[in-house]
Amino acid sequence: MMFRPGLGYIFGTRDNLEAKYIDFVFATDDTALIELTNGNMRVAVDDVIITRPAVTSTFFRWNTGTVSWDTSSDTTSTFTAADVGYWRDNDESGATSVHVASDQLSLTGTGRLLAIRDRKVDVSVASANVEHSLYIFVTRGNVTLRIGSTEGGEEYLTDRTLRPGQHSISVTPTGDFFIRFSNYSEIAGFVTSVEIQQAAADMTVDTPWNTADLANVRWTQSGDVIFVACDGFIQKRIERQGASSPRSWSVVD
Repeated sequence: MMFRPGLGYIFGTRDNLEAKYIDFVFATDDTALIELTNGNMRVAVDDVIITRPAVTSTFFRWNTGTVSWDTSSDTTSTFTAADVGYWRDNDESGATSVHVASDQLSLTGTGRLLAIRDRKVDVSVASANVEHSLYIFVTRGNVTLRIGSTEGGEEYLTDRTLRPGQHSISVTPTGDFFIRFSNYSEIAGFVTSVEIQQAAADMTVDTPWNTADLANVRWTQSGDVIFVACDGFIQKRIERQGASSPRSWSVVD
């Protein structure tokens, strides 16, 4: 005979909404708790919701006229024709990265050579050595993400495949850094937006499931991926972006 452990208050659900909880178990000492609410996902590690600190970083703009980076106040990069021009074109021979009519960045490789776009982020002294969150929306195809302290470098994030969906990517730069999108496939990959999250807030990722759908959610896990099915929706993957990136999560097709 024994006493069970007592219960304790840990945290409330997002906005006190009805929630569905999914255990993420990579190993006995590597676990997380996925919280699904109305159209949204949060993640708790060691009983604490992952949060993002405040930063003041903004994008630089590529100036083809001076062949240099100019500072700007942009915190979100959508991909209008003008905005695509703010990303430096480093396409390899035969590959193309262009604006498409639906205001997206289209990257099409040759099967061997890469379509590449780079952009620099201006990190203030106060924001150096502080975690930065990038919220990225990939619409179609697969796109490779790399983040480094130098253009084309991968000091902060080695090549990571982003599938169609929503991605919250975390890095902690020591100063200005570079974001690189690339694609070697002849099947185009489309990126719709990239946002630097400036305000302190919980890490959240958009999901397709509303409150009424939560009872129908079913899942199974393999490694860093939870495969999710729900009546009436395309199957999804909840992805942790590797054990080396425990604070980066995605919800993708």
